[in-house]
Amino acid sequence: MTVVNDAHTFEVGELNRVIGRLIEDSFPGEVWVQGEIANLSRSNAGHAYFQLIEPSADRRTPDAAIPVALFDSSRRRINAQLRKTGGVRMTDGIRIRVRGTIEYYGPQGRVQLRMSGIDPEFTVGRLAAERERLLRSLAGEGLLRANASVPTPLVPLRVALVTSRGSAAQADFIEELGRGGYAFEVSMMDARVQGPDSQSTVTAALRSAALLDVDVVAVVRGGGARTDLAAFDSEPIARAIAESPLPVWTGIGHETDRTVADEVAHTAYRTPTACAAGLVGAVGAFIDTLVATWQRVVSASNSALSHHSGSLRRIAEHTALASRAVFEVAEESLDLRCHRLARESEISIDRSTSRLRHDSFRLQRAAEHRLTLAEGAIMARASNLVRTGPRVLDRAASVLAGFDARCRAYDPVAVLARGYSLSLAANGSVVRSVNDLSIGDGLVTRVADGSVHSRVTGKQEHADTIPTRSAHGT
Repeated sequence: MTVVNDAHTFEVGELNRVIGRLIEDSFPGEVWVQGEIANLSRSNAGHAYFQLIEPSADRRTPDAAIPVALFDSSRRRINAQLRKTGGVRMTDGIRIRVRGTIEYYGPQGRVQLRMSGIDPEFTVGRLAAERERLLRSLAGEGLLRANASVPTPLVPLRVALVTSRGSAAQADFIEELGRGGYAFEVSMMDARVQGPDSQSTVTAALRSAALLDVDVVAVVRGGGARTDLAAFDSEPIARAIAESPLPVWTGIGHETDRTVADEVAHTAYRTPTACAAGLVGAVGAFIDTLVATWQRVVSASNSALSHHSGSLRRIAEHTALASRAVFEVAEESLDLRCHRLARESEISIDRSTSRLRHDSFRLQRAAEHRLTLAEGAIMARASNLVRTGPRVLDRAASVLAGFDARCRAYDPVAVLARGYSLSLAANGSVVRSVNDLSIGDGLVTRVADGSVHSRVTGKQEHADTIPTRSAHGT
């Protein structure tokens, strides 16, 4: 049974002083304490207050906590120290090692740590060690270059942008895309990019972006201290990027070290502006390739047209020469036939004349023989013979004239001289019917003093076939 001493009753102030002395006796000097920053706030006087905690597994209620007071004079000195280090900024979620005095603050009845110093190398080293462990783990699982194997479309115009809405990073990214002059479509995926909520919100934004109909996901944020970028060295974000079915490009502001997010991303840039410029460059490269390909097609087409134009010219010249040769052969053949007809006509006339003379001689002999029979009959026959002779001669002369006219009619040069023309198709064949030609076919028309080249633009068939002068569309 516990015996309570009722001999003395403490005043609150007195009890606080006793507790304060006990704490001072237990912790006579400064101590080093490590933990995670939570609930960081700053007063108008320049003081900073936060809790140093041991987070629980579910990160809801800490397993242990102690209030920390960082007064303005110490804060300025510590900030100068951190700026020299360049890698640590005191924000919620960052694990630090600090030095200070344990004291009892009577007005609020609480024990707190009055901070006087910090070990920045502890935080930087811890972040680096965790980063290396995570990189080894991802490499062992084959995830380090998994997203790099996801192909980026040739024209990545549809972009899911993961960053803090209204941030400078968002403005820089959008502005750089606008400078490119291409029709980019940006789907904004709002996420916290710093602080204790950054891991969960960025991871959720990445998984939501993977469900959109976009070409690429861009994760961007501005520059900052190494601890400001700690979320992008976290395992949840790294795995969300590595496992994304879309190519993930990063533009996380940093000067030296790359974050784990950069290492697992498809393509990494140092700033949001550089990331946007990379997308503009990808679209521009495709357009340049397209223009170059079109120029090669035009050049090849021009070469082919030039080659075929030369071939067509040579064919036309060959056709003209062949046509001329055909006309010359035909002309020679017609001349030969005319000469042959003339000779045959002369022979026929000679034979007719000889036959006529023979018949006249026979008639004369018959007339003399029959003269004694009937003078009247002889005179009649003689009169008849006188009348018949000129007719025979006239008939023979008419036949001869007909032959001569036919020879002149068959002469092609004479035909052309009378206003007629000879039409040849592109293959050199003589055009005898409108059905020998099609719309757009080329024609070579031979006239008396040369040739005319034309093209068929229309056709018309006549019910009655009559000889007409050649007419062709041009």
